[in-house]
Amino acid sequence: MGAIPLEKLKPLHLQTFYKELIEGPRLDGKKGPLSQASLVYHHRVIHKALDTAVKQQLIPYNIADSVELPKIQKELITYDPDDEIDNTQAVKILDEQQVNYMLEKARETPYYALLFLAVRTGMRRGELLALRWKDIDERQKIIKVRQTIGYTPEKGIFFKAPKTKNSRRNIDVSEDAIKVLKNHRKQQHEKKLLLGPNYNDYDLVFCQDNGLPMHPDTISSWFPEFLERIGLPRLNFHCLRHTHASLLLKAGVDVKIISERLGHSSVRITYDIYSHLMPGMQRTAVEKLEQLLK
Repeated sequence: MGAIPLEKLKPLHLQTFYKELIEGPRLDGKKGPLSQASLVYHHRVIHKALDTAVKQQLIPYNIADSVELPKIQKELITYDPDDEIDNTQAVKILDEQQVNYMLEKARETPYYALLFLAVRTGMRRGELLALRWKDIDERQKIIKVRQTIGYTPEKGIFFKAPKTKNSRRNIDVSEDAIKVLKNHRKQQHEKKLLLGPNYNDYDLVFCQDNGLPMHPDTISSWFPEFLERIGLPRLNFHCLRHTHASLLLKAGVDVKIISERLGHSSVRITYDIYSHLMPGMQRTAVEKLEQLLK
């Protein structure tokens, strides 16, 4: 549509553009259909631009007034909308030795507690960065996932509720995880005292030094470079979620429990993502059964 001269732009051109937005591949690379809200946003931007053109007498009237926005039919969601990956891609993980080595090296960075909790809980990046201290029950050793973080150029960084009921969940954690969090809180408190009134207290567990929310891309950009720097394969931050699931599978944990910990909207999603890790576990199950019956 950008190639059409402004004075030759017709309502049909806009209608065709909206149709292509709905039916074509998404420009942001995400899965699933474009939302009605996104379509309305595009229309408002175009309408405002054409209003300006009318005021400057570049065109006689705003053709967007003559365009009726199409209604987007909601499709059945066959993927987990809270996950940040393409489930058709190969799952990449770290093994036990690599995890221990990675965490040992991470002690020298500001992100040790964040990486430790990612491996121990399988929480998504947005869930970790939105985690508040009030969401952690140290006595019961439970983490409550109640919100996630997002970012758009229009809104900036913002908090939102999990998209599915299963994403809103409680995750049991170990005593070691609680100890790491307590130490992290102590370090955070020292920074808070140092900054005094300049500290922005959002009660966030993982945040910038001044208390403000961390941009989601900060850890995503840093993590692959960190792995490469310490001699490990260059993987994205989401690999820690996969690593958590794979280690649980290797330990013989039931897939339903793993699905609940990950907050998948259905067990089928967990099977779809990790089924390739399961064939060898059937052999292990047979061997355990034979030992039990001897």
